[in-house]
Amino acid sequence: MPGPEALSAIAGGGVPAVHDPRWKERVPRDTGPGWDFDDVRDFYLRHLFAVDPVQLRSFDPTGICN
Repeated sequence: MPGPEALSAIAGGGVPAVHDPRWKERVPRDTGPGWDFDDVRDFYLRHLFAVDPVQLRSFDPTGICN
């Protein structure tokens, strides 16, 4: 996940749009597969905690779960 300064730059001071290309531009990735480490994190979030990462980002973009 980008650091606070990068998030602020992406969002212009608001809540960042995670579909912005700048969000993933520095995410580590292997050269062969079509996935990156954001995708791996999302897989384990879903698998281990039964949380839908897309829904979480869509409805709770600040990461504050109730």
